[in-house]
Amino acid sequence: MAHWWIEDIENYGDAVRFRDNLRAEGGEEMLLEEYERLCIELEEEVQSCFGASGLDELSPQPAAMSV
Repeated sequence: MAHWWIEDIENYGDAVRFRDNLRAEGGEEMLLEEYERLCIELEEEVQSCFGASGLDELSPQPAAMSV
């Protein structure tokens, strides 16, 4: 079961690196826009994987503010 979300995380990481390279090198605008959308889609997919598995409860929570 876990192998499919590991692949999603790897795909997201690859897309983010490619997008960042396009940004840094002033890459083709249409390709950059496509990767911006792809990164958003993949991020949502990865987040849904963690939410569906209950792993989002393991993420660090902000500390409560004291008065």
